Amino acid sequence: MVERGGTPSSDWLKTSTILSRNAQGAVIESADVDGVKTATIYDTLQIFSLATFVNAALDDSILYTSFEDYQILAWDFSPTSSGQIIKTDAFTGKNSAQLNPAGTLTRTITIAEPNRSYIFSTWAKTPKGLSDSDLQAKLTI
Repeated sequence: MVERGGTPSSDWLKTSTILSRNAQGAVIESADVDGVKTATIYDTLQIFSLATFVNAALDDSILYTSFEDYQILAWDFSPTSSGQIIKTDAFTGKNSAQLNPAGTLTRTITIAEPNRSYIFSTWAKTPKGLSDSDLQAKLTI
């Protein structure tokens, strides 16, 4: 048995360290015994886990959106009238973003380590009759 704040006996095996928690007490960043960090993004109430990123820290410019009501939208439609959140068609969940033909969806982040590899992914659905050559996606770094 370990007294509160004491050192565990040798028959215990440390598997991870909690680095930070949110206001609800949920773990938002941890590290395993090799120092590999894991970061988690929660809903607006800071209760339910929405996305977990292994080998990433909170300050590594991680981001995720589902366009659902329980998550603050951290993306901007540009111009403001170029799109909207719709509740009638979604690949997962209930909501999705619908862009007008000339619309853009923008999010500005600060890259902590510019010489590191990053992954960006998205799901897109095109209107009927639109060919692949009509679709333009652009990632500006």
